Amino acid sequence: MRPRQNIIDLFSTFIQFNADRFSHWITEPKLRRSMENAITRLQQSEGSESFWVLYWYKYWQTEANNFSKFHLTAYLQESCYWTAEKTSNNFGSNQYTLSDCFQIAIANLDTVLKGYNPTQGFPLKNYASAIFSSTIRNLLRDR
Repeated sequence: MRPRQNIIDLFSTFIQFNADRFSHWITEPKLRRSMENAITRLQQSEGSESFWVLYWYKYWQTEANNFSKFHLTAYLQESCYWTAEKTSNNFGSNQYTLSDCFQIAIANLDTVLKGYNPTQGFPLKNYASAIFSSTIRNLLRDR
């Protein structure tokens, strides 16, 4: 997988699977425009990854339509992918593919966001990876 290199891509692109493997990144135009507008509005020169995580997380806490949730979903794509790959390989289940495990994990994004506390000092990616991993493992064990 080619990691995303710039802030706009981090918060506006999603993984495209092909034959149960990473294929490429797909840009969501509305999220891209939203990031570009936010950068312009805040007069940021893109800023740091941690700034934007906190920005969209705080916005998610107060926003009625949760558009910021889509930015955070895009941001956590890589963490979710690597967690799904590692967990699915460790279980060795033929029943659930990498893309299945990815979907199981990303579907629990609300659990990640509701449980995350930025004042604890842990990056959102690390916290999300732990929650994604336990979510996938629990489901695979139950089945």
